[in-house]
Amino acid sequence: MIFQEMPLQDAHKTINGELKVAKEETNALKQEIQTLQKGISYLFEGGNKTMAIDELQLLEKNLETWIYHIRSMKMNIMLQEIQALKDKEGTLKAANKYLHDKIVENTAISNFAEFATDTSYPLIVQDGGFQLY
Repeated sequence: MIFQEMPLQDAHKTINGELKVAKEETNALKQEIQTLQKGISYLFEGGNKTMAIDELQLLEKNLETWIYHIRSMKMNIMLQEIQALKDKEGTLKAANKYLHDKIVENTAISNFAEFATDTSYPLIVQDGGFQLY
């Protein structure tokens, strides 16, 4: 482990440094959540509460970030749907070609059968009997 390889004092400094960074991130997130909650209540409660310019700017920044992420997710979903439709198009084209080839094959067999049986046998009536020629 890393802590076994370094002296105890260095490990303590590393842990304290990481703890300090984690606390700073936590405080920043808490402040951001409070600002967002205040902004939401400001928007939905008709402006009963007041917001300072820096709070409004932070809210605007967060909203822009959200919009960016929402649009990115939407684009990814649309690209996936487009790819799925292209895959489906390929499958349908292959099925269409297969069916077209079957129709051509069956039409060729049908035309050959008509050609093979296209011999006419005229009937001639003589003396009340039929004769084939």
